[in-house]
Amino acid sequence: MISSARPLLARGAQLAAAAEEAGVPARLFGGVGVGVLLGERWPEACRRDPGDIDLAARARDRRVLVQVLEREGFFADREFNALHGRERLLFRDGVGVKVDVVLDVLRMCHTIPLAAGFETEGPTLPAWLLLVSKLQVVELTAKDQLDAAALLLGCRYEELEADRVARDCADDWGLWRSLCGTLRMLRRQPPPLDADEQLRMRGVAARLLERLETVPKTLRWRLRDRVGDRVRWYELPESPE
Repeated sequence: MISSARPLLARGAQLAAAAEEAGVPARLFGGVGVGVLLGERWPEACRRDPGDIDLAARARDRRVLVQVLEREGFFADREFNALHGRERLLFRDGVGVKVDVVLDVLRMCHTIPLAAGFETEGPTLPAWLLLVSKLQVVELTAKDQLDAAALLLGCRYEELEADRVARDCADDWGLWRSLCGTLRMLRRQPPPLDADEQLRMRGVAARLLERLETVPKTLRWRLRDRVGDRVRWYELPESPE
């Protein structure tokens, strides 16, 4: 249940529902996605007020999605969309709420394909993909830390699909390195949680780390592992503004 104290979560869920009704799946991610997915499972210590609405959609649905957002009272950032519209779109409404749409892929520190995010029903990306989108951030902000901790605490372990994530990392050393690094950091420096929550979060992080470490790696992964941290393995994402 989305609390009335979180109007942006309700607005995000409304947009996802409107897109679904129009026949174009759009999935929430970011802080709004975490809050909508977890609902009452959202740990109190990890709750925050997101700054905007992040939506993932398919590039082939771009035209219909634009129509949906315009019907919902959002106006396109035409200059930004003309430059970046192949993979990203920006919209705002009359009171300053921003919607950031990514199409097919999420390009941040790593390039995360999003096709798997539309395989299941629901207003958000699946839990495992939400978690990957947070763990892949190398320069983790306090907001990212809270969101990652919320998913580790609030989701059932099965929802995090450790085997699937591990298989993806088994062929991508850079993604593996970032996910493992963030999980270790969360274990060392957890956000302000109570003792029981810290223990549980560290336990889930440890299980994920073990799976990432022990999954059989490809030749491509092993060759990149020889280079290690001597060559940067991630990109530094630019803000859309």
